[in-house]
Amino acid sequence: MCVLNIQMLVTKGNSENMEFIGLKVTSKVIQQTALSNAQEQIAVAQVPDHLKDVFAGLNKSNRQRIRIGSVLELGVGDTHAIWGTHNEGSEDFKNLYSLLSGYPDKVFSFALEFL
Repeated sequence: MCVLNIQMLVTKGNSENMEFIGLKVTSKVIQQTALSNAQEQIAVAQVPDHLKDVFAGLNKSNRQRIRIGSVLELGVGDTHAIWGTHNEGSEDFKNLYSLLSGYPDKVFSFALEFL
């Protein structure tokens, strides 16, 4: 598996103490979005072990705001995906989806913060 590590750190920080999340857009999702933009989703491919329970508890009525790469803010309302429908009107989601879908099935690693 190819992992691309992108750290868009705007402020100075200690990356040794940072959490990271692996995200990707799958080929299957790209095929599905050709039929309906409502299917746009970014897969959560990697999460630190000690945060897996946090993500396991997320759903459409229990959402979590996150910031990745110290810049992009997203809403997460699913255990394994960040859905476009949970981020209506979000330029951050659109831009991230556009970037990741240009590299189907490749995992990008981003610094992660909970908001």
